[in-house]
Amino acid sequence: MSTLSYNSILHIAGVQFAPEWEVPEANRDYLAQLFNTMKPVDIVVLPEMFASGFSLTKNCVESNNGETLNWMKQQASRHQQVVVGSVKVAENGNIYNRLYWVQSDGEVYHYDKVHLFGKEDSLIEAGNQQQIIDFQGFRFFVQTCYDLRFPVFCRNFYPESENYDVLINIASWPKPRIAHWNALLKARAIENLSYVVGVNRVGEDANDWQYVGESQVIAADGHVMAHAALEQSEVIYAELDKGKLLEHRKQYPFLKDGDVFDLKL
Repeated sequence: MSTLSYNSILHIAGVQFAPEWEVPEANRDYLAQLFNTMKPVDIVVLPEMFASGFSLTKNCVESNNGETLNWMKQQASRHQQVVVGSVKVAENGNIYNRLYWVQSDGEVYHYDKVHLFGKEDSLIEAGNQQQIIDFQGFRFFVQTCYDLRFPVFCRNFYPESENYDVLINIASWPKPRIAHWNALLKARAIENLSYVVGVNRVGEDANDWQYVGESQVIAADGHVMAHAALEQSEVIYAELDKGKLLEHRKQYPFLKDGDVFDLKL
């Protein structure tokens, strides 16, 4: 875990693609080849359930040290970067939609999706805590898809030692509600004075849901720094600058005027 540096700069990439339905080997192979052609970055973010698609069957459920997590460890080590993405994981008799944050040194953090969408709870057990990760002078708040709709859950904190700098949301957010995705990503950046990285998939899945992507990186002032093309597989890149973020917070110190509350999950 790195010490805080206000001069920190990190480079992040978001991978927008169309996972093959319940074929983890094919999806991992596709991404491994893609990783070999990408620009060097510090963090790579993949969509929700990137290895299987948003599958609510018991197919492709893995153990907590399963093939996809080990694949993420291999890629993180090989390319010396953090790899972020979610997998269906069985543990203690439950199945979780588990986001993994995997570092090149083998350190792994995880977050179990708290807010379950629609029939997701027919298979998935909800998580019960947030996950904020310190890395290279930044604090990253990681979350999954539907979590984005809940402003109290996403709310940043004050004083600064308690808040986060980057919200990462990995998603399988379908076409009919894509306008909500765009609006909420920007709102979360502005209201929380943070970078927001939203990575969504494209294509069609066996649920007969269509996805158009709209993966993007947004600065704390609402400026869109990177935006993937509609309905296309694409890698987007952005530079996260801690100094610029702190200058913006100094100019617009909204967080200190926020309401005080306790979040109960």
